[in-house]
Amino acid sequence: MKISNLFLSYKFDSAEEQFINNIFFFLAKQPHITPHIFPHAGKAGELPKQIKELINSSDVFIFFWGNEIGATQGKELNYALKLKKTITPVLFPEKTEYKENVKLEDLRKLNFNSITVPESNDDNSPLSVAKGIVDLMDDVKWVYIDGLPIGYPFKYEKDRSEERRVGKECRSRWSPYH
Repeated sequence: MKISNLFLSYKFDSAEEQFINNIFFFLAKQPHITPHIFPHAGKAGELPKQIKELINSSDVFIFFWGNEIGATQGKELNYALKLKKTITPVLFPEKTEYKENVKLEDLRKLNFNSITVPESNDDNSPLSVAKGIVDLMDDVKWVYIDGLPIGYPFKYEKDRSEERRVGKECRSRWSPYH
């Protein structure tokens, strides 16, 4: 199965930053996904070369649309639009409108699926958003964090069963009552 590269774009030092880092953590645990995140304070001028390289190598551009949209985040989005990347917006309930640094007319032309962060925003919300991102991808299925399919015995259960089987064989062979 192909590895899918994701670029997560968000406003650095925003209220949603920890939430987005939790989503990154869950996506990084997926065996067929390599998420990329580039925390930056955003400086005036050209988009840094490192960010361009990460966006170039990404299959999907995840755009976190929160309370604030930074200047660099807008540049990242415009660059992804120019490259015709698959864009998945993640909308926070209290989102704002795009600022002038994002070409709104380009976004209106696009037909993309988006994910909305649950308003409760509890501990399970980053996991549900990460699953939502994976669900929108065609060739990737969510793998639970332990890496095992549902119903599969855990390693310690298999080891314990092996110990019991071997123990019974040894006892039956060397038992003085046998």
